[in-house]
Amino acid sequence: MAKFRRFAWPAALLSVSGALVLFAWLATANPRHYTHLMRYGKPAFVVMLVAFAVGLVVLATVLALRAGTRRRVVGITGAVLTVLGFCAGEFVVSFDLSGTDAIGSPRVVAVSADGAFELTVQPYGGWWVVYDVVQLRTRDGLRSRQSDRFVGCFAYHDDVQPEEVFSGARFTGPGEIEVSMQSGHTWTTTFDAATLRPAGQIMYGCEDAGSDAFTPR
Repeated sequence: MAKFRRFAWPAALLSVSGALVLFAWLATANPRHYTHLMRYGKPAFVVMLVAFAVGLVVLATVLALRAGTRRRVVGITGAVLTVLGFCAGEFVVSFDLSGTDAIGSPRVVAVSADGAFELTVQPYGGWWVVYDVVQLRTRDGLRSRQSDRFVGCFAYHDDVQPEEVFSGARFTGPGEIEVSMQSGHTWTTTFDAATLRPAGQIMYGCEDAGSDAFTPR
């Protein structure tokens, strides 16, 4: 019975650690592009989550060992690894090296007539440039999804007059989208209701939007 109690906590901690790693993987992969999972798939959050999971594994190992030198050595090692993990997470927060990071929350600019879809604009910040990215999403509660292909991208570089400035977007009919610019110009495209993929994309100053130089999250 004493042996069972000795390994009960380590087993519980290992289970929690495994669940955290699984959640981090699901949030990062997110193959269906669920909008509510996207906030948890950011590199900083995933790094800190995995670091916490590693700390739980080390703690479980410590609890499973008998008192003595081994426990002290593993405990110190675990503490150092956990601190380093959280420091790495904070570094990623301050200096996001994996792409262009979102600024604030997306703003809904249009809802389809049947209430099934919405268009959002999300500002993204990079080095010396800010982007307005127009995305298509479903309105399905916890199962809401976002298209894996943005509808429009407008870049505003420091000290450079933008060619066009995003003004608004709307649904002009079933499966049809219109994007308007402050100049008065408009652009239209269609989208597939099943895949959420727009037939075309409008880009001004976002030549890198299809490359690794621009990775909106």
